Amino acid sequence: MNKALLMLAMLAFFASCANYKLNIAKEIDDPIPDLPAGQKITHTLYLLGDGGNSKAGKVAPAVRFLGEQLKTADENSTVIFMGDNIYPGGFPGKKDPGRALAEHRLEVQLDILKGFKGKAWMIPGNHDWRSGLKRLKKEEDFLEEYAETQGDLPFEWIPDDGCSGPEVVEVNDNLVIIFIDSEWWLMDWNKEPELNEGCEIKSKENFLYFFEEAMKKYRNKNIVIAMHHPLYSNGPHGGRFTFSQHIFPLTQVNPKLYIPLPGIGTIFSFLRMTVGSRQDIAHPELHELRKGLEASAKKNGQFIFVSGHEHNLQLFEKDSQVYLISGSGSKISPAGRGNDAVLTYGHVGHSVIKFFDDGSAWAEFWVPEGDGTTGRLIFRKKIKGPLPALTADPPQSFPEYESNQSAFARRLDPSPRKGRLHRIIWGEHYREAYRAEVTAPKFDLETFRGGMTPIKRGGGYQTNSLRLLDADGHQWVMRDMLKDATRIVPYPFNQTIAKDVFADQFTSAHPYAAFVIAPMAASVHIYHTNPKLFYV
Repeated sequence: MNKALLMLAMLAFFASCANYKLNIAKEIDDPIPDLPAGQKITHTLYLLGDGGNSKAGKVAPAVRFLGEQLKTADENSTVIFMGDNIYPGGFPGKKDPGRALAEHRLEVQLDILKGFKGKAWMIPGNHDWRSGLKRLKKEEDFLEEYAETQGDLPFEWIPDDGCSGPEVVEVNDNLVIIFIDSEWWLMDWNKEPELNEGCEIKSKENFLYFFEEAMKKYRNKNIVIAMHHPLYSNGPHGGRFTFSQHIFPLTQVNPKLYIPLPGIGTIFSFLRMTVGSRQDIAHPELHELRKGLEASAKKNGQFIFVSGHEHNLQLFEKDSQVYLISGSGSKISPAGRGNDAVLTYGHVGHSVIKFFDDGSAWAEFWVPEGDGTTGRLIFRKKIKGPLPALTADPPQSFPEYESNQSAFARRLDPSPRKGRLHRIIWGEHYREAYRAEVTAPKFDLETFRGGMTPIKRGGGYQTNSLRLLDADGHQWVMRDMLKDATRIVPYPFNQTIAKDVFADQFTSAHPYAAFVIAPMAASVHIYHTNPKLFYV
């Protein structure tokens, strides 16, 4: 038994070693390659997390250096403060002796936005939440009031009022940011009876549903998912510690407690790696969050997760997804190699993601020098390839709508009839119904029901739809008659012939079945919809 425990301790020790060095994956030949020539940067995303620990009367060097970079940033730029915007215990009350320092730590972060031409967002972290929901809202109010008094700084707190998100911001035609309050998921809801009041989403199940809907809706764009807690880490929250921390584990509580406790420190590290506290990667709550978010991401494409929480810089590429940690805005912690990490560095700094006109994205990591007036680039890597090119340009004119014709005869499926072998293997289905020519009235947004305004795109796992608002304020839903196989076939298979196989199987359902259900339901007094067929 003693030998087994010794072996377990040794395994945990070697598996969990970390350091403050710049660790770059061995397959990286050039840590700072040139950016692609001849391509235009369409948007620049600046990421700084855990920046709320500036000393009284001073500005944390990483915060100051980010401010220096923002002086030359153009309007196609976004800053995200990645949470833990204040240390250590949330935003104190006005009579609290720590209030002045707390205000200073928040103000110096917003001060770097003076003269900034882009937009800045701030998400909450676990330290922002530490004094509870009411103090979190007070912090939000303070920041927004300060931003207004300083010349209406381009700043916004997101998500609002302690709500969960996902909040979607469409940055441009090819870039979307989805903001999430990950502490909302991890916290003990029993301690916050007013949690979710006034919020659209009030359960974790609904949160994952709306997240999946957002991922499906924007799956053909670049999506950045911004949240405080990382889904992967080679730092302390991932159970990684330095040799010194294994020998003197109490220094994690108090830096002056150099009491040698060899073995105990390793066991502590092993527990954080395998079980974890509520703030650690291994904790069941964070595991469930990661499981839900990754399930939606992997089904829909390749996306970028950005976070803070760990006081270091890290980059992972795992299972076609990208995970970036930029949490050393004012504090540092060690990080180790392995676990598919491309880069880890226990140093203050921030990261930048540059998006190009072809949809590709490059990540950069920067560290300040001295007081932060200057700094240097330590790493650069292409993290995402170009977006798929559009198969055809959208039409510039619509002669059918300009004509006086009120109805049109069309087939749902104008493709050639499937061969005999195909029909033997897959069955006959209702393909002939899809190929039958049907006449439908023309749908005109300007005239139907006094004029219709599109207000939201939608669709489930198979269909594309559009929500419309008429002149009387009533909502309508328009749904495509043909189902979309790319919604149900997971990435990357929805880019292959598998998509066409699934699309053909949709013909096993009759396309016009919904139109005969209404009179049948009415005859037995069952509530039902009254669908109408139009040509769009």
